[in-house]
Amino acid sequence: MKRFYLIIFLMAIALSFGAPLISAEENKEAMKIDAAFVIGKCTQCHTIGKICSRVGKKSDVEWMEIVQGMVKKGASLNDSEQKSVADFIVNLPSGKNQLCP
Repeated sequence: MKRFYLIIFLMAIALSFGAPLISAEENKEAMKIDAAFVIGKCTQCHTIGKICSRVGKKSDVEWMEIVQGMVKKGASLNDSEQKSVADFIVNLPSGKNQLCP
């Protein structure tokens, strides 16, 4: 019986240490994408004007395909960042905005 309680106790300790690690990982994945992040990633290969000329003209699916295509060409974005960048651009208004001067 003591062994059973010891196992339960050790499992509780293990879970209590694991929970903060999971939360930190989730927070890392849910990072806030902003204009500076998009500019930093996208302007490594082309001008921001190329993106701005398409803002408001592409769907969320099209932007996701564009971002995935850029990753295939060498852009360094994980899956979560790819979705966040595409969502960020899709939600920008046409014309002047925080990404496009």
